[in-house]
Amino acid sequence: MTAANDFDRQLAAYLEEGPRQAPDRPVDAAVAFARAHPRRRDPIRFLRPDVMGRRGSVVGPQLAWAALVGLLALGAVAALAIGSRPDRQPIVPPPTAVPSSAPSAVPSVSSSPAPAPTSFGVELTDPTHEITWSVTVEDDTGLLVAAQAEPPSPDEPVDRISAANPPGEPTQVLLTWTFAGCPDPITVSIRDAAKTIRVERPVCEDTLGGSDLRMTLTFAQPVPASGIDVQLIEAPR
Repeated sequence: MTAANDFDRQLAAYLEEGPRQAPDRPVDAAVAFARAHPRRRDPIRFLRPDVMGRRGSVVGPQLAWAALVGLLALGAVAALAIGSRPDRQPIVPPPTAVPSSAPSAVPSVSSSPAPAPTSFGVELTDPTHEITWSVTVEDDTGLLVAAQAEPPSPDEPVDRISAANPPGEPTQVLLTWTFAGCPDPITVSIRDAAKTIRVERPVCEDTLGGSDLRMTLTFAQPVPASGIDVQLIEAPR
């Protein structure tokens, strides 16, 4: 043990009194090598421990930085995974179609256009008194297809006006009204689906007497004469 202690004392004395300056040649060689091989910057230097630093704590700043970088990397990976996930909507199967009974066909009701009014001109003649009456037949129903003059009636005079269907002719109406001596124009109006027939003429003071006036009206469909309201109207001149 004494020899070891003596060696230690001699080494300490040598170091205290030994050389305090290195030779120039090794120093120049080291400087030249350092200049020829410069140090590159370490991007993760902050994560490496300082070899010259104190090792006082187990959890140093390098470990904290490493944990932060790890968390950021995990967050980036999660964001990429979520962003790359295909955006697909859930496929919902269509509802099963329940067969329904076919709807019954409903006949369409087409509105027929309103009938156009028509007008006919007829001349009635009394050969006995040589009188001619100009008759204008105005039809508002659109059912009248013809108006024909008839010779004066040989029968007894009617009570002002009458209408009748000739035998076997349901679409014809024989119109008869009382005689008037003056040759003034006469107007026959047909209205309300041929249910109203009105004969209008001026009042004639000179009644020479004679047979009733007659004309036949032919319609596009049967017109029962019993349901016609016939009117004879005399207006002042």
